[in-house]
Amino acid sequence: MFCAGTGPAEPLRPCRALLILSLALALAGCNGTLPLARLAPFRVIGDWTGNQWRSIGPTLGGELDPASSNICDSGQTACMSAILAEMSRRIAALGCSHLAPFATMYRQVSREIKASAEARRYADPAYVVHLDAVFSTFYYHALDSWRAGRRDEVPQVWRIAFSAAGGRRVSTLGDMLLGMNAHISRDLPYALATVGLRYPDGLGATADVVAVNKDIERATQPMLAQIRAAYDPSLGPPRDLPNWVHPSEVPKIIAQWRLEAIANARDLLDAHSVAARVEVETRIDTTATLRSLLIWRATAYADPARDSAPRDAYCAAHLARRSSE
Repeated sequence: MFCAGTGPAEPLRPCRALLILSLALALAGCNGTLPLARLAPFRVIGDWTGNQWRSIGPTLGGELDPASSNICDSGQTACMSAILAEMSRRIAALGCSHLAPFATMYRQVSREIKASAEARRYADPAYVVHLDAVFSTFYYHALDSWRAGRRDEVPQVWRIAFSAAGGRRVSTLGDMLLGMNAHISRDLPYALATVGLRYPDGLGATADVVAVNKDIERATQPMLAQIRAAYDPSLGPPRDLPNWVHPSEVPKIIAQWRLEAIANARDLLDAHSVAARVEVETRIDTTATLRSLLIWRATAYADPARDSAPRDAYCAAHLARRSSE
């Protein structure tokens, strides 16, 4: 087993998780146990978080509580409005950063989730709203930690996504896929384990988690239109791999990764010993990291300075037009 560096050009190095796993196996004989789920890092970092989310994030908990004064803990649809406001603020701050396409995609999916919650398309809309709030904090925390230079708090798979975007190394589709992989393959199992896979009444909530896939399908066309209009009108599959993946196939990819995340969340919840928990965490992180390296290689620019120039120039011009309106 190996862990990757910040880019595919770096040699793979032995993963430190192997040392942790060895220690875990030793501790397992001492009946060591871990919490069922690792709570999301809710604390606010620096100035990157907006005022509205500052009033929600620090008190956001892992359990859905209808009586909570926190609109996200109680699962109110107003929570989705707060999430969307925070995402829009961050997208505006990103400007033409190569991180913006994924952020734009994420916001459109959240818009669809909000619409479904308001239309009561879920068995328990409050559960989905609360899950979405907890889930979003993993993204906020990774991005804020990266910007603040706290790289030790950034999961490896997010470091790869942020490095690719910061170095303008991959296509727009590559940036989107790297963000999706980091947030779904790596973050979603922890978010699901944090809130649990059951409603407060004890019934299974997996059907509602899967139902979000329909929201993702509805979000695809408007999301692609937004990204093409604001960032890259040539958004499409890699030139050298036209049959690898097309943007329109993104919902199918996400659906597969989300099913995998549900299974991994179950394994996290079932891991009651240190050894079992570390084995699951190692598998989640290793799978997500290797997947991100494959995405990077498939979507990388041969010459970043040349190949990203049209995309960057288009976005700059679009941003200038909007600023003058």
